[in-house]
Amino acid sequence: MTRIRSTALLLLALLPVTVFGQPQQVIQLKNGSSVKGEIINQDETKLLVRTEYGTLEIPKTNVLSIGYGEALTPATETTQNVTQAASASIPQSTQRDAISQGTALLAGGLDFNGVVGSDVAAVTANYTLASFVARHVALGLDGTAVYGPIGDYFGGSLTMIPTATLMLGGANSSVYGYTSLGIGLLLVGIGDVSAAGYEAKLALGVVPMLNACSRHIGVPVELSLKTGGADVALGIAMKLAGFLF
Repeated sequence: MTRIRSTALLLLALLPVTVFGQPQQVIQLKNGSSVKGEIINQDETKLLVRTEYGTLEIPKTNVLSIGYGEALTPATETTQNVTQAASASIPQSTQRDAISQGTALLAGGLDFNGVVGSDVAAVTANYTLASFVARHVALGLDGTAVYGPIGDYFGGSLTMIPTATLMLGGANSSVYGYTSLGIGLLLVGIGDVSAAGYEAKLALGVVPMLNACSRHIGVPVELSLKTGGADVALGIAMKLAGFLF
């Protein structure tokens, strides 16, 4: 009888471990909140934690410490902290926005240019191909293209301008402001005559985002100052832009 009683006591002592698993871990986050649960998987960038609210994925960059016992924050804040932790644990890929590193920008539209001090003016098609190498900073190719009748001839021009762009705004802003600067190649052909030169461009613009339709689509409006030597041209452009992230 004594042996049976001892065995029963031993089984009862082991019950919390066998039924409920190891003591819960406490993941303290850098934003001051904490998550209680069991780390069921991890890799170099994230933790997968099973909690009473479900399974959370927490980036390791958000983690301050991992231990056992009670959380460092008051129990009355548990629900709020779990909500904050769940928000913090959203994978980085879903937190990205239009100006995040790695976002690609494709845009095109119309550009009206007038040479200062003359009556020379033209409407051209514009294009932008760029990639954000860091948040707010994009490098790419900007330019214009036109082809059509010029007097008794057909001709056209093409500019290809490597451009650096600084685009400012908060996370998922409804409007971004930007400035860009570039210098590149200008190709002109009229009839049988062709020539090559350079064009430098400084631009200021805003990008209202069509958030009601998509976080990935914007409508840039841009003022520009261009020079290809002795001539200086002022331009205004409108585009439709797609942000791929």
